[in-house]
Amino acid sequence: LGMLTDSILDYEEFIYWVRMNHPVAEIADLEIELARSELRMSRGGFDPLLYGNYRAKDFQQTEYYDALQAGIEIPTWMGISVQAGYQDNQGAFLNPEATVPQSGLINAGISAQLGSGLLMDDRRAALRQAQIGIEAGENQRQLISNQLYFEATAAYFNWSFAQQSLSVAEEALDLANVRYLGVR
Repeated sequence: LGMLTDSILDYEEFIYWVRMNHPVAEIADLEIELARSELRMSRGGFDPLLYGNYRAKDFQQTEYYDALQAGIEIPTWMGISVQAGYQDNQGAFLNPEATVPQSGLINAGISAQLGSGLLMDDRRAALRQAQIGIEAGENQRQLISNQLYFEATAAYFNWSFAQQSLSVAEEALDLANVRYLGVR
């Protein structure tokens, strides 16, 4: 369709087209994107957590209880969590254990797991696993790409050999026709 018969696709251009358009090359790139999304999700385990709970009971114009509890928890990379909160409980039939001052109760603290989670907890383990997944994804992408380039190179040189063989055969045919005409 209008292609020149003497135009040749050189090896560098061929590999460029394979790298940019082959579906396997795109799959190899998706491996690393998948690993990066896993890393982003595991970093989400260190996002601050806002929490709140509100309970109330009213019956026949009597406020039995009105309980509010809200706070924030901020996990750190060292396995320690910083917490702050507010609690306000009121009512005629409030459980005595939940009694707080009239203005409410503010609390703050630090929590750390002693023993099992001190050196490695679930959040840090998930983060480390995701970081290793990035390295594994890059290695997997390289492995897939290398296999693709190997197969593409073999196909290119098989095609090139076939093209050269065809060219030699066509030249031999032309020379044979010249000899035939000369002998005839």
